[in-house]
Amino acid sequence: GRPPSRPPSSRTVTALTEALGLSISGRVVPADGTRAPAGPADIATVRPRRKRTVRRGGISEKTIRFLAEQQPATPCLVVDLEVVADAYKLLRNYLPLARVFYAVKANPASELVSMLGQMGSSFDVASRGEIDLCLSLSVPADRISFGNTIKKERDIAYAYEQGVRLFAFDSACELDKLARV
Repeated sequence: GRPPSRPPSSRTVTALTEALGLSISGRVVPADGTRAPAGPADIATVRPRRKRTVRRGGISEKTIRFLAEQQPATPCLVVDLEVVADAYKLLRNYLPLARVFYAVKANPASELVSMLGQMGSSFDVASRGEIDLCLSLSVPADRISFGNTIKKERDIAYAYEQGVRLFAFDSACELDKLARV
């Protein structure tokens, strides 16, 4: 089996909270619910060291200025690409061995997908349109996962023809479809 999980070190927690611009104080508790040994290493107290680019509500100063100046009709979605880029860099920094997959379904804006693609992100797609979007933005097929768990055989074949080789499935029926194609 897997080795027992260990709680993150206080240095890691401190670095993450500093990078996020948070101010926390608390005990590190392992994900499995066990209690970590008490001691000074279990406490992470952090104060921001640099000016915040994101306010407490999660809205960047740049976004607030944009909304005030442009006053777009509502409802609307405003995404600060710098905030997304910073979050991606933070993930890559603290999870260097992980392969980050952006779910295109969450926001298929070409500006966002293109930027993440240029930064090296991989992508989770759920349709032909999302495959085509990623490929049209020069994302290599080996960085695309067809993650829709209920796929048509013709869509599986299409993805495979485009070079996609990573597919998600959650049932024997879906696995049979993948095997047939």
